[in-house]
Amino acid sequence: MPRNNPLTTSNSSLIQWQSCAKATFWLASACWIASGTSAWAQTTSAAPAVNPEASATEVEAKPEPETPAKTVDPYLEAKEHFSTGVKLYDAGNFDAALTEFTQAYKQMAGHPGQAIMLRNMGKAQEALFFYDDAIHSYRGYLKLAPDAKDAEQVTNNIELLERFLGQIKISLKVRGGELPTQWEVWVSGRKLVENSLELRLTPGTHEIEVKAPGYSTGKAQLSITSGKQEEISVELEVLADEYRGLPQPYFWTAAGVATATAITGGVFGALAQRESKSVKNRIEQGPPESLSVSEADQNKIDNLSLAADICFATAGVFAVGTVVLGILTDWDATGEQSDTLEVESQTAWQRVEIDAAPLPSGAWLTVGGTF
Repeated sequence: MPRNNPLTTSNSSLIQWQSCAKATFWLASACWIASGTSAWAQTTSAAPAVNPEASATEVEAKPEPETPAKTVDPYLEAKEHFSTGVKLYDAGNFDAALTEFTQAYKQMAGHPGQAIMLRNMGKAQEALFFYDDAIHSYRGYLKLAPDAKDAEQVTNNIELLERFLGQIKISLKVRGGELPTQWEVWVSGRKLVENSLELRLTPGTHEIEVKAPGYSTGKAQLSITSGKQEEISVELEVLADEYRGLPQPYFWTAAGVATATAITGGVFGALAQRESKSVKNRIEQGPPESLSVSEADQNKIDNLSLAADICFATAGVFAVGTVVLGILTDWDATGEQSDTLEVESQTAWQRVEIDAAPLPSGAWLTVGGTF
C-alpha cells in the first residue's frame, strides 16, 4: 500500500483552508452590504418629502402675530368726574358736585351721556338755590334728550321753578353823563347777566350791583317773594378821568436834547483845546518876537470855551429835567386803553349765599345716570 507524501498532504490542506476563508469573506461582505442598503432604504422612506417648487418664504419661520393696540376710552376722564360728582352730591357737597358735573359735561361733547350731565347739573344748581341756572340746565337736557323717560317730570319741575322765581326789572340812571353801552349785573357777589336789566331771582333779600367801565358801581337792595315782579332804581356816576402820568414823548424829547447838547459841548471843548495847543506850539517853536498870544487867538479860544460851557450847562439842565419826567411819565400806557371791566373773575357756577328757603320740588328727580 503506497504511503502518502506529507508535503502533498500539507499543501492540499492549505488550499482548502484558503478557499474556506475566501468564501467566508465574501459571504460577510454580502451580508454587510445588504444590511446597509436596508438601513438606507428605511431612512429615505421616513424622511418627509420636500416640494422642490416650494418658495423661500415657505421655508422661513412665520412672523409672530402683532399685538393689537389698546383702545383708550376718550371719555374716561369725564366718567371719573361724573362718578366723583355723584359721590359729592350724595354727601351734600353740592357746590363741588356741580363743578365735577360741569367738567364732565364739557369733556363729553358729542356723547349721548352729555344730556345726563345737564340733568345732574340742574339738580346741583337747584340744591344751591340757583333756580334760574337750574331751569337753563333742565331745558338743555330736554333739548338733547327730548324722548327721555323723565322728560315729563323735568318739564313739570321747570314750571314749578319758574313760578317760584321773582321777576326783577332795573331802572338805570346816570348822574353827569349818558347811559353806558356795556354793563354787568351782580347779585350777592355773583354775576348773573350782561347788558340786560331784567333778571329772575329766588325769594329773599338780595344785594344788586351794576358795574360799567368808566362809572361808579351802582348798588341797591331789595326783597322779593315768589312769583312777584319788582322794579328797582340803580344810579351810576361818571368817573373823572384818572391821571395816569405824562405821555412818553416828553421824556424822550428831553433825553434827546440833553444828549445832543452834551455832544455839542464836547465838540466845542475839543476845538478850544486844539486851538490852545496850536498857539502854545507856535510860541515854543516860533521866533522870539512871537512869544505873546495875539488878541485874536485869545478871543477865539475864549469863545470856543464859552460855547462848550453853555452846552454842558444846558445838557445838565435837560438831564435833570429828564430824570423828573421819567418819574412823572406813564410807562404803562400802550396806546388805546381798553374799556374792560376790572372785576374779580368769577366762575359761571360759583356758589352764592342767599336768604331763601329750599324749594320742596323735584324730590323724585335724582342725580345719576349711565353712559
